[in-house]
Amino acid sequence: MPQTNPPAPERPPESENFPRVRAARTVAVEDLRPGDYVAVAQADTQLYPYEIGCGLERPRHAELLAYIPEEAGLPREVVQVGPPFVLVKKPSGHHDTIDVRLTRLFRLNEEYAKEAFNKLDPQYVARRRAEEAKRKAKAKKKAKAKKKADKKKRNR
Repeated sequence: MPQTNPPAPERPPESENFPRVRAARTVAVEDLRPGDYVAVAQADTQLYPYEIGCGLERPRHAELLAYIPEEAGLPREVVQVGPPFVLVKKPSGHHDTIDVRLTRLFRLNEEYAKEAFNKLDPQYVARRRAEEAKRKAKAKKKAKAKKKADKKKRNR
């Protein structure tokens, strides 16, 4: 006798206690309008062989590296769209430009985005930005020291 799967449980009706959840979806730059809310899902960066320690004098080709940025999920309000760039406003009040050729965006549910946008503490955002700047400065200093050490090795 063939086995049959049990029927799927019924979803509770949409109500105040069980609101319908709408997932964020990726969005193309052409579909964005001022007033929309977006969040960065993924970003790409180009690394050249000399930046990743291959010891080559000149770069041969760039490697594309995908990563999830620190501020992924932070809601941003679209101010203006000029493909391939999007001008956005962060909850801290600062504006930023996103290059959609190197960034994957999610369109956020308006109800969620407005509440998150208004409730995020600007001090929290500023603290995260300062931490990110410190990390970048430390990495840059380390890369510069490595480059200097490599140059000394070659001159010996």
